[in-house]
Amino acid sequence: MLISIVLLSTTKDPQATELYNRYVLRLRKYCNIESRVLAEKKSGKQAWLNRSDVVVALDVRGVSMSSDQLAQWLQQRINEGRNLVFVIGGPDGIDDRLLQQAHWKLSLSPMTLPHHLARVVLAEQLYRAFTIMHGHPYHLEH
Repeated sequence: MLISIVLLSTTKDPQATELYNRYVLRLRKYCNIESRVLAEKKSGKQAWLNRSDVVVALDVRGVSMSSDQLAQWLQQRINEGRNLVFVIGGPDGIDDRLLQQAHWKLSLSPMTLPHHLARVVLAEQLYRAFTIMHGHPYHLEH
C-alpha cells in the first residue's frame, strides 16, 4: 500500500515546508509514502489518479475525526490494501470535479486552513495515527 499526498500548489514558506518534510520522513518508518506537487492547471485532468486509488480530498465540509478515529479509519483502509491519495488544494481549494470524484472528504478543522498549514497538519495527523496504531507513546506526549 502506498500513501500519496498530492499538493495542488507550491508554498514559499520554508518553515512549513521543513516541518511537512520532517513528518513525511517520520512516516516512512511506518508506511510507503510519497509527496507530489502538481501545477494547478494540471490538477483538473486527474491523469495522475489510478482507478483503484482511494481518493481523500481535504475539504472544510468533509468529515471531522479525532486522532483515534483517523487511526481506526486508516487501519481499515490499510486492511483493504488499496493506495490512498490525500489531495490538498491550493489557495482556491480543490476543483469541483475532483471533489465529486473523491471517495472521502476529510476536514482537518471547521476553520479554513491555509494550504501550506493544511499539509503540515495532515502529515502530523497521519504520523500520529500510525503511532496510535503501533502503540508508540508519541500521541500521549503531545
